[in-house]
Amino acid sequence: MVSGQMVPEIGIRRAEAKDSAALARIFVESRLETFYWQNPARFRLEDFEKETAGETVFVAEDGSGKILGFISVWEPERFVHHLYIAPDQQRRGIGKRLLESLSSWLSLPYRLKCKVRNETACAFYRKNDWVETGRGTDEHGEYLVLGFHGPKG
Repeated sequence: MVSGQMVPEIGIRRAEAKDSAALARIFVESRLETFYWQNPARFRLEDFEKETAGETVFVAEDGSGKILGFISVWEPERFVHHLYIAPDQQRRGIGKRLLESLSSWLSLPYRLKCKVRNETACAFYRKNDWVETGRGTDEHGEYLVLGFHGPKG
C-alpha cells in the first residue's frame, strides 16, 4: 500500500515477550528519524526495555502479524510515554488508532510530553484533540505537556 493511505486491516493487542526485538527496532529507527538533532549514538536497541520497564505496551500489527508501531503507558499517571510507528508505516492512521485504543483499557484524562522541535508529532497530537497544558525543559530540550480529555464533539 502506498504511504499516506489508511491501513485497512490493523489489529491492536497487548505486547508479548516475542515482540521485543521488533519493538526495539521500531523504537530505535523512529527515534533516529524523529530526533534528528540529537546524537544518533545515544539510541540503542537495549533502550526499549529500559524505557518501557513497568509500562503497559500495546502494538499495532497488520493482517500478517507484522508489527507496525506501539504505544507504551505508565498506567498510574495515565501518561503516554512512547508512541512510535515504523518509519515506513507513518501517515497511515496507525498512531491515531493506537491513541484511540487507549479508551478500551485506560480511563481519562491522559497526558504526555512532546519535544517542541518534534513539530510533526506536536501537530499530530493537536489534530487529535490533545491540548497544551504546560511546558518544560530537560537535558534534551524544550517540551510541551499535552492532555487529552476526550474527543471534541
